[in-house]
Amino acid sequence: MIEKKSGNKIKKIMISGGGSSSNEICQITADIFNLPVFRVQTYETSALGASLVGYVANGTYSNFDEATKAMVHEGDVFTPDSKNQVIYDALYHKVYKKLYKKMKPFYKEIGEII
Repeated sequence: MIEKKSGNKIKKIMISGGGSSSNEICQITADIFNLPVFRVQTYETSALGASLVGYVANGTYSNFDEATKAMVHEGDVFTPDSKNQVIYDALYHKVYKKLYKKMKPFYKEIGEII
């Protein structure tokens, strides 16, 4: 959907945050999306983002692109496993899409309760 709306082909996924510390989660993400997943050098990307803002604000870097190029680095790479991708694709199309349609009214009720 993102590709269709933006008109841009997604070539890779950058992953960060607590879940990115799990090699298994990174691999599953690569398999599901059938794209290489790059883990940035730290999962503490909120702090990294705050540092970017600070360094741009104090003039160390003239803009966010410059700061990002200097401070954000690709770490480990997870390449999709085609066998797993076929399984995830089948689960999505044959199970999840049908399940979601049936569960949608319950999701709405949950939203009304909370």
